[in-house]
Amino acid sequence: MVIMKLALTFLLILLILPLMNGEKTSGDHELRGVDSLKAILRDRRCSDDTGATCSNRFDCCESMCCIGGHCVISTVGCP
Repeated sequence: MVIMKLALTFLLILLILPLMNGEKTSGDHELRGVDSLKAILRDRRCSDDTGATCSNRFDCCESMCCIGGHCVISTVGCP
């Protein structure tokens, strides 16, 4: 039981570590995994951050659309 808790703690640290050091990929885009982890930690499956990376419109919340791989505010709806 103790080993399981230690393994889970270690895994959680490995998942959160990129958030703390601001790790970036080449081209200065945030890692998609970091945005996903932020959403999971907020208990949400969508991002309300303008410019967050996305793969489809469901990755962005409410009135935002996924255009060019980034969440942008849309007043007319998503394509």
